[in-house]
Amino acid sequence: MHLIKMEYRGLNIFDEISVVEVAFDIEASTIHIVDASMTVAPTYNFTKKHDELSEGFLKMAQVLYQKHYMKVEAYSLQQWIDEITWQFYGLGDVVKTYENGCFAKNKVANLQTWSDEALQQANFNPLYIRKGKST
Repeated sequence: MHLIKMEYRGLNIFDEISVVEVAFDIEASTIHIVDASMTVAPTYNFTKKHDELSEGFLKMAQVLYQKHYMKVEAYSLQQWIDEITWQFYGLGDVVKTYENGCFAKNKVANLQTWSDEALQQANFNPLYIRKGKST
């Protein structure tokens, strides 16, 4: 797993500027996001009873889309987002995965029992799981 890392700054839920760590795995078409301050993290829609992409995430995704960090053929921002696997770390006891327009949740405690190879095959970043950035 070869990652290209960067930092993204945005407003968190308290309207404070905070930093989000973004790591690109070009080969796996996966973007890993460490966001402990709820800047771009998914939000829960209580009416629809599921997670959805936040406004902060869409702003960040627009920047990444325009900068062509992940070269995926897409005709729109939403299509580009849906073509990539997004891993969200730093959300308490779960890692949220956005893939093909849907969210899935994985408990950090369960992922910590996996080998590094198994985590990589499932498109997780072992470093973020092992070092506790997900908790």
